[in-house]
Amino acid sequence: MVTESRDRLTVAVATTAELAGKQLSDGALKLYAHQLRELPLDAVLRELTKGARSNRLPSIEEIDTAITGKVGDADDAQDTADRIIAAIRDCGSYQSTKAMEAIGPVGAEVVRRFGGWSQVCDVETKELGTFRAQLRDSARSVLARAKAGRLNEPAQLPAPETPRGLTSTAALIGGILGAAKR
Repeated sequence: MVTESRDRLTVAVATTAELAGKQLSDGALKLYAHQLRELPLDAVLRELTKGARSNRLPSIEEIDTAITGKVGDADDAQDTADRIIAAIRDCGSYQSTKAMEAIGPVGAEVVRRFGGWSQVCDVETKELGTFRAQLRDSARSVLARAKAGRLNEPAQLPAPETPRGLTSTAALIGGILGAAKR
C-alpha cells in the first residue's frame, strides 16, 4: 500500500472503531495498517464498512480471513467445538473411538481436558450453547499452546516485577540521608 492508501486505511479503521465505541491508540492504528498492507485496499475498506454497519471493529484476522479465504485459529476452534457437539449427537457416549475420529486431534485434546468422552456426553441439551462456547475457548487455548510448543506444560505464574528506582527500605533511607547531606 502506498502512503495515500495507508492514510485512507488508517482513517477508515479509526472511524469504524469510533462507531464501535472504541478509541484506538496511534500504535494500534499503525498495527492495523501494517498488518493489512498486503491486502487490496478496496477489499479491506469493504470489510471495514461491513463492520461499521454493525457497529463493530473487525479484527485483523477477521478482515484477512474474509478477503483471502484463509482459515484462522478462531475458525479451527469453532469447527472443533461444532464437531464435538455433532459427535455427541451422532456417536453417543458408547462410541468414543468413532467420536475421536470425527473430532480430530484438537477435539480429542479438548475432550481429554474436559474429563473424557463419557464426561463430555453428560452435558444436558439445554446447556449445549454454553458448552459449545466453552469447548471453542478450550480449543483456542489448545491451538495456541500447541503452536507455542507448550501443549502439555502447565501454565506458570509470571515472575514478580522489580519496581523501578529504589528497591528496599534501606536504599530508600540511604537515598534520603545522602540527599540531606548535600
